Amino acid sequence: AFIMLDVAEPPRTGRAEGFLMRAKASLCVDHHVSGREYTNFFYCEPECSSVSEVLYGLFKEMGAEITGPMAKALFMGSAFDTGGFRHSGTTAATYRMAAELVERGADATSTLNGLFHSKSFSAQRGLSLAIRKAKLYEDGILMCCLTMGDVYQVQSQMAELDAVAGELNEIEEALVVCVLREMNDGTIRVNMRSKDKVDVARVAACFGGGGHVRAAGCTVADPMLLVKENLLAAIRRQLAEQEA
Repeated sequence: AFIMLDVAEPPRTGRAEGFLMRAKASLCVDHHVSGREYTNFFYCEPECSSVSEVLYGLFKEMGAEITGPMAKALFMGSAFDTGGFRHSGTTAATYRMAAELVERGADATSTLNGLFHSKSFSAQRGLSLAIRKAKLYEDGILMCCLTMGDVYQVQSQMAELDAVAGELNEIEEALVVCVLREMNDGTIRVNMRSKDKVDVARVAACFGGGGHVRAAGCTVADPMLLVKENLLAAIRRQLAEQEA
């Protein structure tokens, strides 16, 4: 049996994808509205802020004991997916879960500091470059395009650059943030974040991607400039719908 959590599509299982293909039975537990039923069994609760919250509810329903290590892992997963319990999908149920997990051994301070307030020098260099290359449009769209040359220049790791969109989303004037990054194979990786007006999961779905309402992404096999213009158009259509 192959069980996957919080995975929107098989390629995201990485090197384990071969095991998924050979498994006699497979289960996916998710909370993404864009999740596809590609396993034998699919369990999704889109109203939950994270898969950690889904699992917490299932464990409670089963009467399973939540041990200290489980509490730490569930708290970390919930904290990460909610942006430190700040995203709009965070509910009263999320906070109640977090409180119980702390009572059962999760260390809120060290977890939140480790996830959001402890960054390597190379990661900060990547953020510095992104800020220099970012453009803020009058309608609140902040767009940043990073080439392979840019990535080589700052010597940041790919995982570190994935976090740049979330950092730029803290800019007060930005309603939505799009970070476009050229990959080794020539495709463009897009990471998006928004505050309260733009559903970036809906934008990402236009390009074959998905994710959360406030945090989503996609990979597009088009030139950087074309991807940028198409993203701007998709976001502006959504903004126009709200004003109509």
